[in-house]
Amino acid sequence: MEIRFASSADLLDVARVNVDVWKSTYRGVISDSFLDSLSYDRSRERFLRMLARPETPSFIVVADSTDGIIGYAHAGASRERALCPRVDSELYGLYLRPAYHRQGLGEKLVKTAATELVRRGYQSMAVVVFTRNANARRFYEAMGARPLVERASGIRGELVKELLYVFEDITEVGKRGESE
Repeated sequence: MEIRFASSADLLDVARVNVDVWKSTYRGVISDSFLDSLSYDRSRERFLRMLARPETPSFIVVADSTDGIIGYAHAGASRERALCPRVDSELYGLYLRPAYHRQGLGEKLVKTAATELVRRGYQSMAVVVFTRNANARRFYEAMGARPLVERASGIRGELVKELLYVFEDITEVGKRGESE
């Protein structure tokens, strides 16, 4: 298993992970019609656009195995500054194929992203989680994030509750587990 930075050639595989995990994880949280409308090509194009935005510079790290790319973390400058002005970076997404859950790969992806954010001069990190996603909430809380605020977000006119979590000091995220 290799954790590495994604190249543009990886983005279709990243999009596949994104779409497949959304479809398997968020049934019952988000409307089926929205989930059924997701496509690999549109997801890949969205990643290309996001990575090209100078106002929110970002990067993607992937978990690459003999099975191909099985997960990723996408992080960069905070898009949540209006809600949380003191938080300067954000984990936009962490997705891992379910067969690879509970093997420490999610934590490795978050640590790698946090380490790169620190290298780029960031100090804190936000992550937004669907309120009904109890597994993600437990994961981020175990990694040291604290819930800051709950809000409603619109997805194709449907309101979905989200929690904004904050890692106050991301240098601690990158070091987590080093002394264990």
